[in-house]
Amino acid sequence: MKLIKVIPKICYADVSIRLNLFVNGLGFRVAYSEPDTKFPFYIIERDEVKDRNMHLVTS
Repeated sequence: MKLIKVIPKICYADVSIRLNLFVNGLGFRVAYSEPDTKFPFYIIERDEVKDRNMHLVTS
């Protein structure tokens, strides 16, 4: 599956569950993370989507 579009920001109550889905299940990699903040967030990327990365944040 080749990605051509990305949703730029996705909010979850428990970001670690969705991070596992995207990284381990869909083959994304973590480009940047701040896991130990009040509102942890991760920037993930895959394939040619490196210029438009996806943000996973805690809601």
